[in-house]
Amino acid sequence: MESTSYQITPGWLPNPVFETALAFFEAAEAEYARETKKVGIFQLKRWFVVHHLSVLSVELFLKSFFVKVTYGPVASPDSPEIEAYKHAFLGHKASLKELPPDVVTLLKRYLPPHLHELMDDLDTNKITQGRYPYEQHEGKQRFPFGDDGQRLAEQWLSLARELSKFPDFYFSSPEFDDRTQIKGS
Repeated sequence: MESTSYQITPGWLPNPVFETALAFFEAAEAEYARETKKVGIFQLKRWFVVHHLSVLSVELFLKSFFVKVTYGPVASPDSPEIEAYKHAFLGHKASLKELPPDVVTLLKRYLPPHLHELMDDLDTNKITQGRYPYEQHEGKQRFPFGDDGQRLAEQWLSLARELSKFPDFYFSSPEFDDRTQIKGS
């Protein structure tokens, strides 16, 4: 027997990659809420945690917009169907070049310019500096404290928030009628 596969587009469920991205995003928002409640000199705000969770969710959201689902060959009618989900990216790289052109076009239209520019940083080494700023200059720097750390965390959290809503925009765009939700291979 042959295996079959197809690709799913943004918002098409089930998509475990999107669900995982959503879980990281919700964890980032919960941590952000905890950090903003801290007051006083001895309660250091850990913006790094919010930032790190947000960057991971951004990467996973992008990866979830191009997922290939494969069903392996079934040995017998009694054996279970094996379903595998695989995104088009390796490691921490979440390049926009790997996404279908219609998704990239709609992302550019959907996101505010400053967030799209931030997302473009995923294609460069800036993502390493954004995720791990303390790795710059041979590790002599630390993640920024105070307002700078909060600003960096809020930027990535904002991008993650917008990407979590992108599937709704994708389905409601006028071009949606011209696209196929599921592309067989």
